[in-house]
Amino acid sequence: MLALAILPMGAWAKKSPRASSLPPPVYSMTGPRLITILDPVNLTTGLPDPESGAMLRKTLLQNPAWSVLDGDTTGKLLREYGLDPDLPCMEFQCAYDAGNALQTEFVLFGTTTSLPELHAYTLDLVHVPTSQVIWSRVGEVPKRTGGQRQSRSGNVLEGSLQFAVSDLDPAGLNLRKTPSMGLLGVMDAGQSTPHSRVVLHRALSHAYASRAYDLLGPAELDELMAALDLRGGPENQNRLAAADPQDAGDATGLAGTGGMGGSGSQSGMTGTGGRGASGDDILSVGNKMGVRYLLWSKVETEGRDYKMDLSLYDVPARKLVRHWPARQSSDFNSLLGLEDRFMTALGNGAPISQSPKGSGKSGLAIFGKVASITLATAAGAALGFLAYQNKQQADVEYSRFKQARTEQEAAAAKRNVMEQDSQARRFGALGGLSLAVGAAVWAF
Repeated sequence: MLALAILPMGAWAKKSPRASSLPPPVYSMTGPRLITILDPVNLTTGLPDPESGAMLRKTLLQNPAWSVLDGDTTGKLLREYGLDPDLPCMEFQCAYDAGNALQTEFVLFGTTTSLPELHAYTLDLVHVPTSQVIWSRVGEVPKRTGGQRQSRSGNVLEGSLQFAVSDLDPAGLNLRKTPSMGLLGVMDAGQSTPHSRVVLHRALSHAYASRAYDLLGPAELDELMAALDLRGGPENQNRLAAADPQDAGDATGLAGTGGMGGSGSQSGMTGTGGRGASGDDILSVGNKMGVRYLLWSKVETEGRDYKMDLSLYDVPARKLVRHWPARQSSDFNSLLGLEDRFMTALGNGAPISQSPKGSGKSGLAIFGKVASITLATAAGAALGFLAYQNKQQADVEYSRFKQARTEQEAAAAKRNVMEQDSQARRFGALGGLSLAVGAAVWAF
């Protein structure tokens, strides 16, 4: 089965009569701003991580700009309002419901997951009055390769989590609604592993951080799937989970989602191997969902290696906007860097189209065949070298982006990443086109 957008929130979605009868809260704009921190969810176990939640509360308590609701009080009040604080919450809707019940202006939620190679986290901040996520962070900490390895993720993530929220200042947050490019659905068709769930939730946090899209909420998604009878049988589920974005076909179908409280590990997100589905399957699902864009994420494990496939579809236009094919690597951290760059590019204000494919026949005469082939080969090599240089520079700029301590530094580094990344793709496409021309001349 597939995980779409964010997982259903189960009992969190049930509005408490007491909570719904509360008067609209009035928030102070002069003193400390009230924030609730929900314990991040471990995507391996599907359970809340109270140690990481305590770290986040401790850090924000040291910031006089925040008034932090302590964990015991949060749990007690949620129970009074008919919400179970022991259920994991790692998506917008349940965080928003908690904020409404507790009458807090901000709610921080996220995930912290220990993988064999690294510890990963996502953090998202909901502004309850405007019903939007206004701030997000993702990050990872590689595990030590030898010596005394720390077994508890909290010990390793403590510094990263503290740094992530240390500069979180309510005065610096942009609370205004930004123009949306349209409704975005996020679909995970990978194997049911913690690795695939980490990539899915990082993609969601990146999409929130871009503030360029409206995301299809889990409650609306679950109701929509039931209303449209999109919960296909095993055959349809397997075909869609095995979809190849480059294929074409006619079949349709969608797997449903399950689970409670948005627990990814409990949701049964099972993909299958093999090929046989089509890009039309995915577009048909996106069309029934009513989304403007559909982001397709697929992570597979093969022995000690991992493969990841990322694709963005423009559903009304019925086209594949951007596709980064599956790549195999034993270094999962490098794949997370690939996902970071893919999602950072999508938050630049518009989807980035794929590089155009060159076509057409060469009209060179026979006597110029050898010279043309030599020239095309040399041009392809030179452009390939330039693409490599730009890619290296993009990696350097991306490191600056992740280490930026101010919004201005992050914005400048992000622009540089986009410029270098675009140049690398442009030179790569031109280099490939040059070689294709040379091959066409040779064949001619």
